[in-house]
Amino acid sequence: MLHRIKQFYWDITSEFKDIDIKFIDKYLNNLEKELFKNLNKAEQHHCIRVAKLAIKEYLKLEEVNDLDMLIKICLLHDIGKIGSRLNIFDRVFLVLGDKVTGGNLKKCTNIRKINIYYNHPQIGAQKLKSLGYDDEFIYIIENHHKKDIKDNIVINILKLCDDKN
Repeated sequence: MLHRIKQFYWDITSEFKDIDIKFIDKYLNNLEKELFKNLNKAEQHHCIRVAKLAIKEYLKLEEVNDLDMLIKICLLHDIGKIGSRLNIFDRVFLVLGDKVTGGNLKKCTNIRKINIYYNHPQIGAQKLKSLGYDDEFIYIIENHHKKDIKDNIVINILKLCDDKN
């Protein structure tokens, strides 16, 4: 619960700094930067925090071959939320609603915001597939919230860092 309060605080107080812009410029190409800029500001900050924590996790392991690709995946992992108009209060409601209903809120995917909240990995994967991303990249984006995938080190790092941010 405390980390959710911290996330709420980060969402309402985060501001972009030059270091954030340089970080994005280092790892994303022009098309990816355009996609990234279409996320709302809170999601952008979230993705940056996920990527920076992933660097720390990466440094603990030798099993990940491509740090740049890991960072790019972290920066784009929530790309399925583009255009969702999920604001901070929507996300608070959805997170709390998910907890209170024991996950049964996901049955209401006929409601656009609920659908995007639960299905943004698949939506993002489809978007990136249409742009020609490789199967591994798409697989990681599509499965970054699935609890049953344990044998993919990049997904494991992304899940850990996403959950903490």
